[in-house]
Formats: sequence, C-alpha cells, structure tokens
Amino acid sequence: SDVCSSDLGTPGYRPVWNSLPSGTCPLFLPVRVDDRSAIMRQMAARGVECFRFGASSPYQRDAAEFSEAAGLRATILCLPIHQDLRRTDIEYVGEAFRAVAPHCAVCTP
Repeated sequence: SDVCSSDLGTPGYRPVWNSLPSGTCPLFLPVRVDDRSAIMRQMAARGVECFRFGASSPYQRDAAEFSEAAGLRATILCLPIHQDLRRTDIEYVGEAFRAVAPHCAVCTP
C-alpha cells in the first residue's frame, strides 16, 4: 500500500509492517513510538484522533509470560487512515504526525 511505503521509517517512529497485501483497506496505520501519550496529545491538538493499540488485555496478569504483547501494547499508536477519509485527510494525518514525531525519542527495535 502506498500509505505504508511513504517515509515512515524516519527517526521517532517506525511502521509495524513495511507493506500490506494488495486490496487491503486498513482502519488505521499502526506505528511504534516511544512516547505514545505525548504524541497522542499533540496529534489531538492538531485535530487528529489516534488510539492506543491494546488499551486493555486479558493477559495483563501474566505480563511476564506475554512480554512481547505487553511491549506492543505499550508502544503502538494507531493513526486513522480508514476508508471514510479523503486522500487530503490522510495526507494531513501524515503531515501532523511528521510534525510531532521529530520531538520524540527515536524508537529502538
């Protein structure tokens, strides 16, 4: 998908997937970030409502057993790119995110 093939690998964030199968129409674009709460606040200030991946989990009691899932729940931010948005809306989401991300720490793998 062309949304995923843009310049999302720059400092401050990185995509969860590098590409999507042809014909995929995702609801959101998940990206891993270091300071999700700060980014969400800054995106909201720009009029973009993002959401947290895995805000709740039935496995929280067993965090040690599911440490990889816990790490994803702590770092994934979902940017809206659903089918009800126009191309200009999606471009605005990208511009807003690029404006916010350089102020965040660089993600580590």
